[in-house]
Amino acid sequence: MSTTVNAFGTHEAGKPLGPVTSERRDVGPHDVKLDILYCGICQ
Repeated sequence: MSTTVNAFGTHEAGKPLGPVTSERRDVGPHDVKLDILYCGICQ
């Protein structure tokens, strides 16, 4: 079963970031799952 995740990104270089969604596959036996608690963007 896949998971839908919300993120900020862009599909073209030089364009501003905006909200996007992405489908992620299940974590496999050789994958590592991380829980990201905080994130920031430096300018």
